[in-house]
Amino acid sequence: QTAVNVSAVQLNRGRLVDSVKEALEETGVLPERLELEITESCVMIDRDQSFKSLAELKAAGVRLSIDDFGTGYSSLAYLQQLEVHKLKVDMSFVRDMTINHGNASIVRAIIALGHGLGLEIIAEGVETPEQARQLRALGCDAIQGYLVGRPLPADETTRFLASLGSFSPVQ
Repeated sequence: QTAVNVSAVQLNRGRLVDSVKEALEETGVLPERLELEITESCVMIDRDQSFKSLAELKAAGVRLSIDDFGTGYSSLAYLQQLEVHKLKVDMSFVRDMTINHGNASIVRAIIALGHGLGLEIIAEGVETPEQARQLRALGCDAIQGYLVGRPLPADETTRFLASLGSFSPVQ
């Protein structure tokens, strides 16, 4: 699966659906193998256009996730209306969750909320084994961050993925 961050400009200018469909056609990537990551605040800039675009993308089979969840301005009603597949807990809550009871409570609540809506929960910015253990105990589905791996330049990423055996870069 390939995850791509979507900017507010891309989401709200009205061409995102066409651009994604064109890219899928050109690359041969199956829609369900593409995940678009959208921040809460990005969706709220032009809510009507955003909801329309995201509904069309979901209908086309593209997976959707809300990135940096908990830092935006949307209401919980909008979260349910968006019908996304994943929530990504913002690193600002994960960072101090092992020493800050408030952050741990927010992470626990986001995980419970997401699971209650049938969503996969991913914690961003996980850097320590202690954070990973606490997230596992809370039922978090996946983690990302420096504990898993540091960012790599494109050529090193391609070599790394090719070493896994089942990756073949798109030409």
